[in-house]
Amino acid sequence: MSDREKRDKLSIVGAFLTEAIGWLQIMASPLLIGLAIGAYIYFDSPSPIRLVLGSLLATVGFLVGVIWATRVWKRTGTVRFLSRIMETPELDELKDANATKGGTGDQYRSSAYEDPRTHE
Repeated sequence: MSDREKRDKLSIVGAFLTEAIGWLQIMASPLLIGLAIGAYIYFDSPSPIRLVLGSLLATVGFLVGVIWATRVWKRTGTVRFLSRIMETPELDELKDANATKGGTGDQYRSSAYEDPRTHE
């Protein structure tokens, strides 16, 4: 096996692992919501019926998370989906506007965060 083949296999494994981690992150959101609602229902007044209802809500959250994460993985990829969610176009516009004006961004810096040693 050549070095190139080894690198290609490692690249495939790395891509799969990053997609799998993204899948877990997407799946965790509905799961945690279901767990929180289920825990609130049960711990508000513990009883066997509320335990079943809380467990059912947690299971529904898990299933919704699995279905949603799998659908995202097949359509766009989890890494692309998560990066689109986490992007900050407002900050990009601010950076672009500041660059065209020739500014350094200092006008947006709060005086509360200035280093006190710089003042005389």
